[in-house]
Amino acid sequence: MKKTNLNATIRQEKRKRVKELIKNHYLPAILYGKGIKNQNLTIKKSALMHILKEFGQNALVNLKINDQEKILVFIKYVQKNPVNDNIVHCDFWKIDPNKKLETEIPIVAIDSAPAVEDLQGILIQSKNALEVLALPEKLVPEIQVSIANLKTFEDKIQIKDIVLPEGIETQNDPKETIFSIQEPRSEKELEELEEKPEENVQQVAVEKGKEDETGTEEPAVDKKEIEQKPDETK
Repeated sequence: MKKTNLNATIRQEKRKRVKELIKNHYLPAILYGKGIKNQNLTIKKSALMHILKEFGQNALVNLKINDQEKILVFIKYVQKNPVNDNIVHCDFWKIDPNKKLETEIPIVAIDSAPAVEDLQGILIQSKNALEVLALPEKLVPEIQVSIANLKTFEDKIQIKDIVLPEGIETQNDPKETIFSIQEPRSEKELEELEEKPEENVQQVAVEKGKEDETGTEEPAVDKKEIEQKPDETK
């Protein structure tokens, strides 16, 4: 993975001024890692977006803060606005170039699948990224997988079928399926999907009344973020 450069300044603004930063095309960021104190930073939004476009989120960045020496960092987390998908914050993690990292690399399909072109099958991608372990310099923006061997509805591509770049090993089950082909729906199946069942309004009202009496509701589901961590083994 090639390294790229990014300038940053130490951010003194309080939380209430973050919106003003974003309005002026800057972003709040934070730097942390082993052996350093957490630092609140300001970076140019356009510079970060260029890095993400050219190198992906696994980019290795030489971060220069004010007049300090450059620090090799990893883009650990990019926070986005859930409404408009705009970037609102970025986490930088100081890394050791001699220690392996656990991270995810996106999987991208290349070429054409004969089962799609000739049999009108539907390409199913069951996994969008691989969990990998590698030295920082060995990371790549994406892993390209040819789907040219998907010729029938029975064919599939598993993790064990992927030829990984040198220096990268996966943490996933080798028998896990990544790509497969689904048969196209028949005309009868399509007609059944288009049919809308008639609702029994009275039954719905009765069931709603029962819910109101019991006061039960569906419990919330907690979601945990999968973080990238350094591998301490040599």
